[in-house]
Amino acid sequence: MENIPVCHPWKLKHTNSLESRDKVEVWDNRGKGFYKGYKIQCVGKLHQLGMEMLNSLNLGKKRCLDLGAGSGAFSIRLKDNGFHVECGEIESLSLENQNIKVHQIDLNSNFSTCFHCDVFNVITCLEVIEHLENAFNFFRQCNRLLSQGGYLLLSCPNIESWMARLLFLYSGRLPWFGEKYYRSMGHLIPHFSWQVPLIAAECGFN
Repeated sequence: MENIPVCHPWKLKHTNSLESRDKVEVWDNRGKGFYKGYKIQCVGKLHQLGMEMLNSLNLGKKRCLDLGAGSGAFSIRLKDNGFHVECGEIESLSLENQNIKVHQIDLNSNFSTCFHCDVFNVITCLEVIEHLENAFNFFRQCNRLLSQGGYLLLSCPNIESWMARLLFLYSGRLPWFGEKYYRSMGHLIPHFSWQVPLIAAECGFN
């Protein structure tokens, strides 16, 4: 599919606009965040950054598929920002009270076949691809589900920060990866910022 940019929210810089937080978003003193009572299953303000990026594209009320939805916090945020949202999650999840359709799917499979002829203008997938066995298959499946000129917004743990480099120099290990995180969080494969666009291009994105 042509003309589908791959967005990299890890490249976004913090701006003053983030200082005015959503009243419906709450963070406790242990660093755990909640959006309308739904747990935010990622670090810091990633959901806000992702939403800012999508809003900057001025897409209007477009169809959006949120993959690896977790608790549904970002799916609900997308809906609150005017998107017509459906989501996919491997675990059982109900968002009927939010009028969001949930598809129980395995992102390691050929999941695009679960949507029949449906296409989406936007697919979001935040902090998920590090859990997947095959990033190439994931991008190909997303490509099949996106409309011409659609957008894929994704993120993964930053393993190129100064902290990550120091940790690797000291221990030979990357942050958020290793046996501990493999067993406790299911983090399988780290991805570099130079690597993701190359994989995406192999699978029909540009």
